[in-house]
Amino acid sequence: MPHGNISFGKLAQALEYGAKTLEVDANFDEILALVRALAEKLGIYLLNSVNPFRIEGQKSIVIEMLDQRDWKAPDWIVLPGGNLGNTSAFGKALRELREIGLIDKMPRLGVIQAGGSAPFYDFMTHGGEFQPVTKPETLATRFGLAIRCPGPRHCTKCASPKVSSRRSRNRKSPTPRLR
Repeated sequence: MPHGNISFGKLAQALEYGAKTLEVDANFDEILALVRALAEKLGIYLLNSVNPFRIEGQKSIVIEMLDQRDWKAPDWIVLPGGNLGNTSAFGKALRELREIGLIDKMPRLGVIQAGGSAPFYDFMTHGGEFQPVTKPETLATRFGLAIRCPGPRHCTKCASPKVSSRRSRNRKSPTPRLR
């Protein structure tokens, strides 16, 4: 886990199940590269957002929501964007549900990223040229949202010719302090 940048709730869950944890002075991408190398070397199956089965499981969020709405798609679905696994899964689920006729329209997906960690926004506004954020910064990670991702693995899956992006007018405003 990144040194000093994990929510106590996430850490408590891992420790409760007996996980051995290591704090590393690195960001999400650097740790993911380390874990992937260790998994390959040790023959461990990596169950993370790079795993295709996880995306298939995350589709169930949209399926459950639409089932509860009697298969009437909302105009918008808004979600946080870190590694963009949910965003990729939601888009995949919506396309599949539309293809089989369970929904009659495609809702728009709104992806929210923190101002100091918004590589997907940058990707979309720079014509599909992906540049990782070198030092992603946001307070949100400390409160349990995995959005401090310098180079989301699902960035290009989430982009389509119909995707548009808008920058918040106050995107460069200082991060609010919690009291």
